[in-house]
Formats: sequence, structure tokens, C-alpha cells
Amino acid sequence: MPFNPNEFFKLAQKMLSDTKYDNEPGWRTVINRCYYGVFLQIRESLKAELLKVDEELFDAFNKEYTRGKMHSLIKNILKSINPKTGTFFAKVQKSRRKSDYDLSINVTKNEAEEAIALASIILKSIKTDLSKITHKRIRNKIQRILLH
Repeated sequence: MPFNPNEFFKLAQKMLSDTKYDNEPGWRTVINRCYYGVFLQIRESLKAELLKVDEELFDAFNKEYTRGKMHSLIKNILKSINPKTGTFFAKVQKSRRKSDYDLSINVTKNEAEEAIALASIILKSIKTDLSKITHKRIRNKIQRILLH
């Protein structure tokens, strides 16, 4: 059975409430697992939706995956479907980059809590957002992003 990326998000939630991880390394890890839980769920859901509605877009999506552009691609597709969801995703993505790569700054518990809160909103809206792919206008936007 394939791994469910929601397990990363659940782990992030558990870690945030566990006193063993109530420190900066824990908060950095919470943000990372939170982001990847959301990113991977969106990626897999998007692949499934594209496969159902447009094989050409599905193939273009997979091609971008092999080019290593998936993170920005997901953000741009989300923004084209629902700007609010896309903006929230971009915030969690920025927080993940900061917590993973910028060791000169402190990461706080508030930042980890915000990542969890934004990810929760994203996950609640993603099924509705991705169902919009069936609309021709949304497919055209995605097509412009993928087939630039």
C-alpha cells in the first residue's frame, strides 16, 4: 500500500504538541514535515485530477516533475485555481525554506503553529479547489502554466 503523505502532516501536529520537541530543532522539523505533508498530498491529488480530465496536461505535469520544478509549479497552479490557497501554500513553502536553510535566524513556536494552521486551511480547501480543474477556464490556466 502506498504511503499516505497526510502522515507527515499528522506527525507535524503531534510533534508540535509534544514537549520533547518544544525547541527550535523541533519547530524546524514541524515546519518541514507540515510542508511536505501538504505538498505531497496536493501533488498526488493534482496528478489524479489531471489524469481524469486531460491526459495531455497530466503528461506535461509529469514532465515538469522530472525537471525538478514541482514546488513552484504546484504553487502557481494553486494560485491559478484559488489565489487564497496558493498564497497560503506560498507562505508555508517560504517558512519551510527559511527553517531548513537559514540557520542564522531563529525559528519560533509561533512560526510552527502558523504553518500548521495554514496547512490545515489548505488541506480543507484542496478537494474543492482541485475539483475546479474540470472547468475549461481553469484547465486553460493550468495549460498555460504547464505548456509555457
